[in-house]
Amino acid sequence: MWLQDESCTPYIIQTWGSLSHQLTLASIKEKIQQMGVSLHAWESRHFGNINSQLVKAREQLQKIQSLPSTDENNKASKIIEQKIHTLMKREETMWHQRSRVNWIKDGDKNTNFFHRIANGRQKRNSIDHIKCDDGTIVEDEHEVANVLTKYFSSLFTSTTDLNLARAIDALDPMVTDEDNELLNEPFTEMEIVVALKQMHPSKSPGPDDAIHHSQSVFVPGRLITDNALLAYEIFHAMKINTAKKRGTFALKLDMSKAYDHVEWNFLEHILLKIGFKHYLVSLIMRCASTVSYSVITNGIPGPIFFPTRGLRQGDPLSPYLFILRQAKLFHSLYGAEMGGFIHVAKICKRAPTVSHLFFADDSMIFGRANEGEITTIKSIISDYSAASGKIVNFEKSEINFSKGVQSNMAETLASCLGVKYVDKHQIYLGLPATTERNKKAFFSRLWIE
Repeated sequence: MWLQDESCTPYIIQTWGSLSHQLTLASIKEKIQQMGVSLHAWESRHFGNINSQLVKAREQLQKIQSLPSTDENNKASKIIEQKIHTLMKREETMWHQRSRVNWIKDGDKNTNFFHRIANGRQKRNSIDHIKCDDGTIVEDEHEVANVLTKYFSSLFTSTTDLNLARAIDALDPMVTDEDNELLNEPFTEMEIVVALKQMHPSKSPGPDDAIHHSQSVFVPGRLITDNALLAYEIFHAMKINTAKKRGTFALKLDMSKAYDHVEWNFLEHILLKIGFKHYLVSLIMRCASTVSYSVITNGIPGPIFFPTRGLRQGDPLSPYLFILRQAKLFHSLYGAEMGGFIHVAKICKRAPTVSHLFFADDSMIFGRANEGEITTIKSIISDYSAASGKIVNFEKSEINFSKGVQSNMAETLASCLGVKYVDKHQIYLGLPATTERNKKAFFSRLWIE
């Protein structure tokens, strides 16, 4: 709504230029906060209360229209009608933004609809009581806010004390001196403009050159459906594999609170281990760690607290940092494969091998169905979870085996991992894990979706 006013952009440029010119992250953060205060004051002066202005303008229009029709009165009437139109446009934009409805085109006169959506969401989000961990019910508004603040403060507090050097020993340097030289060059105005224009509310900026050949997300030309299609092929191969000595397993891990549990120390050690220079690592970590939170309870912000772990949702840097954290698990599995400790999935003799499929909270690991490989996988997952903060929800994790693995052996191996044994996985990446009889129709629908 603000940007529709011609005076908004010049005001922002003038106000921003009058604030501190220091380029430290702390000063920039303070500058943004001061800019927010100034903009809210500008909004109050410039727009005021739109609803009351509309009421007043309509009263004026009704009064003028009750007067005799003269050139002067008709001219005044048109001026007020134009003012009402402008105010209604602002009101529509305001309620559209508050409703968070994105599928209606700009300009649709649905102010009442947006109003109902916004108020309905507010009603649904209202909390009148909450149940604590000890089972007690809290109803006082301030106590509810305290309980929520305490929960999220604990959620974003670092808990790991593992030897981080040991946790990242499987990683090899990936960033060359040439890469570091390029990355350490001063940012140009054009680079900043290009990065900003690449941003999207649910996407990240374009890729750099540090992309592994097996990565299938956040890379142009590679889709999440690639993982799903590959999983279908492996599941089908397991279904027809009747070998008893060389049976295979597919372990589906449920990772809880993927972004919330990212340990900053672990992430920093990974960045240094793969070859980033200290200056760039320091800059990245300041971007990730200079954050504060306040839990809003029924529209009222609670006290500010400062987290010591976690990645921010919606931050364009977060997906890349999350993938880097996954590098530890990937390299540990790859090292175990190269060392002959695990044998990965292979649908036929000439097909490429697949040790895992990772996507955010959904992680699938493949191997040979024997106690040695299961123990190796368990050790890798335990080390990774303890160091990275990525908690595996074993109660929701599940494992299935190829057709030739006997049920008693399958139950024993599942029990060793502490996960549920299932005949087949039902869902992978939100899609059915098995195909229908009419495979052509099934995959055609998948492609369309």
